[in-house]
Amino acid sequence: MSAYQGETRREVILEPTLISENFLFLRQAILAGLGIGLVPDYVVQDDVRKGDVVTTLDDWRLSIFGTQMFMLYMPNRQHTRAIRTFIDFILERVRAPASDQSQR
Repeated sequence: MSAYQGETRREVILEPTLISENFLFLRQAILAGLGIGLVPDYVVQDDVRKGDVVTTLDDWRLSIFGTQMFMLYMPNRQHTRAIRTFIDFILERVRAPASDQSQR
């Protein structure tokens, strides 16, 4: 995991004892007191508001996924015009030289 605070960047290797892609399951584990949880804000925002969950590292921006972006779609399927336009737009932005992107 990478953590950013202003210009400061730190990398930490996580060794979790509980892993799941199901955020509701992880929320329940946090509420059950099983330990510190790393979930998106929206998963626990009501619990934080009620005081059932306490946040930490609030002045840090955390990144688990790095700087990569993935777009998954069925390439051999018929797409609506909106989907095709979106895919073309994203691919155009990704393939553009960095100097072109900084001007947008």
